[in-house]
Amino acid sequence: MIRVRASFDDGSIYDLRLADMMNSYSIDTTFYIPVNWQRYLATKGIESLSPNDVKSLANNFTLGSHGVNHELLTRVGEDKQNTEILGSMLYWQEQGYNVQSFCYPRGYYDEEIKNKVIKAGYQSARTVKVGNLDPPVDPFETITTVHVGYDRDEYETDWLTYAKNKVLEAIEKGNAGEDVDYHFWGHSEEIHRYQQWDRLGQLLRFINENL
Repeated sequence: MIRVRASFDDGSIYDLRLADMMNSYSIDTTFYIPVNWQRYLATKGIESLSPNDVKSLANNFTLGSHGVNHELLTRVGEDKQNTEILGSMLYWQEQGYNVQSFCYPRGYYDEEIKNKVIKAGYQSARTVKVGNLDPPVDPFETITTVHVGYDRDEYETDWLTYAKNKVLEAIEKGNAGEDVDYHFWGHSEEIHRYQQWDRLGQLLRFINENL
């Protein structure tokens, strides 16, 4: 079986455009949003979703936790780690959202932080590592397939070519009877800043036609 899913981080206004695209292709999507997403994005000069926008996303997609202030967890003390991990879950639950997954901000985590995520009651956690097509061995170290909209050194090519090649690899594994988890992720603001919307659309069509 080949599973296709997506996740996007931070809560910029361009998540609404992503939501329309993911809905058009019926892709299982999680939006990871920090509690103070508006304040965090304002420091970067990025327009953010409104609280009503977040409600709209949560009605149609999965909402995930991305900390309180998007702190890099290996660079802060234990008290702040606890606030970021447990505090964010409690906040979203108080708002009526069933948040079960955590995303380590910028992928900064270690074994101790992972254990805090488990203890807090999350069911899974996503990293920013790429290249994986297998179902997660450890749900609290979910490795994705491709970071879309941005050319990473690991790709040794442009991101779209890499992503399409991973689709072809997924087909081979699926035809061999293997379970496949094709998981792409990114930041909507990054996709917008680098003018990657058309290329993301190409990937979505390629996935739809082949997986």
